[in-house]
Amino acid sequence: MKRPSGALGQIPAQQPKRSVAKVVSWFETFQGSGPPPLSPPDTVRNIARQDRDYDLQHTIQQDVERSFEQSRDVIVDERPEPDSESEEDQDEQEVDPTSQRRIAGIRQRLKALGKIDYGGLGPIDDDYDKESTSSDWDNYKTTPLLIGEYEEVAHRLEGYDDWNEDQRRLHRLIYMRGLHPMIPSNWRLSFRTWGINEPHLDDVFTPEGSEKRTVIHHYNGLHAAGKALESLFFLTQYVTDYEETGLLHKASALIARTLRNYIKWSMKDAGLDYKINLPTIIVRQYRANFVGEEEMDVDSNDVPDDRSVTDLSESYSISEVAGEAPEANHQRRFLTAMSNDLEKRMRDLGRNWRLLLKKENGEQTAAAEQPAEGRRSRRASYITAPPTLYAYAIIQHMIIIVSYDSGSPKSPVVTLETVSLNDRGLWLWNALSLAIPANMARDALYDMRDTGFIVPEQPDESDPDL
Repeated sequence: MKRPSGALGQIPAQQPKRSVAKVVSWFETFQGSGPPPLSPPDTVRNIARQDRDYDLQHTIQQDVERSFEQSRDVIVDERPEPDSESEEDQDEQEVDPTSQRRIAGIRQRLKALGKIDYGGLGPIDDDYDKESTSSDWDNYKTTPLLIGEYEEVAHRLEGYDDWNEDQRRLHRLIYMRGLHPMIPSNWRLSFRTWGINEPHLDDVFTPEGSEKRTVIHHYNGLHAAGKALESLFFLTQYVTDYEETGLLHKASALIARTLRNYIKWSMKDAGLDYKINLPTIIVRQYRANFVGEEEMDVDSNDVPDDRSVTDLSESYSISEVAGEAPEANHQRRFLTAMSNDLEKRMRDLGRNWRLLLKKENGEQTAAAEQPAEGRRSRRASYITAPPTLYAYAIIQHMIIIVSYDSGSPKSPVVTLETVSLNDRGLWLWNALSLAIPANMARDALYDMRDTGFIVPEQPDESDPDL
């Protein structure tokens, strides 16, 4: 029986459950052995990586587009195409009661807090922004020579010209990992046993004594920051353990839990409230044998929504289903349901951000409006430009990193990278690829704290010691 083509078509429909007395964790032997194996960085220096990533990106894009076409054949959306002038009105018409309650709740909580003191978060305007806090290392050592090679690869990607600056930056940072600093040099001590203090990995860290910011950084506790990143180092090892012991079907739950914990750390580190603020990054777990909404994991940090996604497994006629091979039919339903669910959640979250940041009649804002060059004039109605949103879509051992420009309602939900966690030698590069979106999403919230709509972390009122 021939399997469907495409990157997602390589995922098994279901992993057989095997009786295993005990999973011998890689971590149990870690202390007594040397550092884990580390393959060379998969970056633009490796032409095979370029071709492989391009092919994977292209096949995933085809899978997603095909699933959209299939869903349109089944479910006809009779809503008219919105005009550019009426997109804001459309946001108000389409928002559901649950989202309205959440936006109202955030505004009410902010009023109850009164004037917010952001002093503990550091100055909003940094005098050394271009010198010490910039995470742009494109001029580091030989990096300028490699930028041209990267641009050749990037412009081959379908839709690259339509990406916004944040999406391009994320894609570039993932490709350039290992070629310029991504971790502060004072984190070295936390990773002595991991073998990344070797001279040939110097480019992973900033030069000694440098205060220039890296994309992966901390605002407060250094030790907690190191432990959080280390949890992503372990992730590849654990997932490979699951694969080698026939328990790969359990990997997605572990990946989702680890990523959510890392996002929670990043928010706490920046002094931002994880529960109250609208998220700029979400985690979605899709089981390989997923055929309907009822089997989908629900992320507690996703935008609450009482509306359910249509169960696409019930949208096809019996004759259509019976006429297909069971495996191909499952794959079709899986791709369609996953794509529709992910796009819906990203667009709903983007609409909530636009509603939250929309200026109300007579509302006075602390920050002056500074729309980015080339953006549409309708942004003038927002307190600040709505943020770029990110999501981790987990399918067994694979993580698809997607993004959505919430400031442009018609912009597509784009796939930026796919990370496979079943190769031990890529544990460092996988961890960096996963950490970058979370740090960028956290920084987007941190940079908006002068709008008055970003809530700092609140002490637990139930704690008698606070």
